[in-house]
Parts: sequence; C-alpha cells; structure tokens
Amino acid sequence: MATARERLQSISWFMKCLKEPLSRLANRQDKVRGAFFEGRFKSVAILDDEALLAVGAYIDLNPVAAGIAEAPETSKYTSI
Repeated sequence: MATARERLQSISWFMKCLKEPLSRLANRQDKVRGAFFEGRFKSVAILDDEALLAVGAYIDLNPVAAGIAEAPETSKYTSI
C-alpha cells in the first residue's frame, strides 16, 4: 500500500504511465522501435510567466509556421 501511495504522488511515475502506452502504439503504427517521445516530443517545465508566454506564443504561431494558416487569428487550432 505504501508503494502504491508513493507512486500516486509521483509526477514522474504518472508521466511514464501516460507516455509508455502511447509510444508503444505509435511505434507499432509506424513500424519502428525505440523511444517515441525522445526526438519528437518533450516535456518542459514552465517555471515563470515569461516561459508561459513563450510557450503560448509558440503554440499559437505553430499553424502559421506550418503553413496551415496565414495568421493566428485565422487558425481554428489556436486560442487567439
């Protein structure tokens, strides 16, 4: 019981449980092996307001950079 309680309080354990099945599924679909999230995605700690603004800007401008939208205001995938 103590081990279960300790795991439930650990964000690292939660992220492992979240990422592992997703990475196995994606690797199976792509017919590849290895750490799926290693090169494609990464978790980043947002420690202050400046970092939060930077991440928000990145997310809102991403469709523009990808050529999906001409401006953030015209994208249906942003919060603007």
